[in-house]
Amino acid sequence: MIAPLAAQGRPLTVRELSEIYFSGGDVGGWDEFDVPEFVSVAYGARSREAILAILAESSSGENYYLQLEALTTAQYARVGVPTHVVMQYATGAKGSRDGGVLRHRAMIALRMRADPTLKGFWLEVAKDPDPSFRQVAAAGLSCALGVKAIPHLASLRSDSKPAVVRVAEFYHQEHSTKGTGALACGGRVSRGMIATFPSELRPELRQRAETILRRIP
Repeated sequence: MIAPLAAQGRPLTVRELSEIYFSGGDVGGWDEFDVPEFVSVAYGARSREAILAILAESSSGENYYLQLEALTTAQYARVGVPTHVVMQYATGAKGSRDGGVLRHRAMIALRMRADPTLKGFWLEVAKDPDPSFRQVAAAGLSCALGVKAIPHLASLRSDSKPAVVRVAEFYHQEHSTKGTGALACGGRVSRGMIATFPSELRPELRQRAETILRRIP
């Protein structure tokens, strides 16, 4: 079993982190969300500088997949990627030529930030013509504002797209019935637990993770 942040040594290099990200296609059963979760638990802040270097590059060629994975890892507060770095992608200032995939992934990262200063950003996203972005806005408002998101979620429950309504309904119900214990962030954790989430690897990932940790401790 891998203990949380077991390896406390030197920072990962870009080459090492890239190898870990690309292992998602080599290790059976892993997908592009499993690998970032592994990185957040096993390496934590050791991966931050490499993530920042990857996100600083242009969004083209090989960089595209690495940036997709880096943005996915950035959702975990324990890694320590600054909000403003992710925001460049969430606003389309970077990565905008990829059809919006990196923008969407950056928003998924920001929806795990219990940061009230993101309120204005999420209210703008809630007006986006693309319903997939409006869905994330509902989740983002939930995590950013906690119970104070209820009025905004109530408004999104009237959205024209059922998928947006479902997300808004879920978080509206969570906050209305559970208060500070609501699964406010990503539907998985309360705002009070976001700083240390995830604290350990899910059992189904442990065996696969051991292979990588033997290669890159």
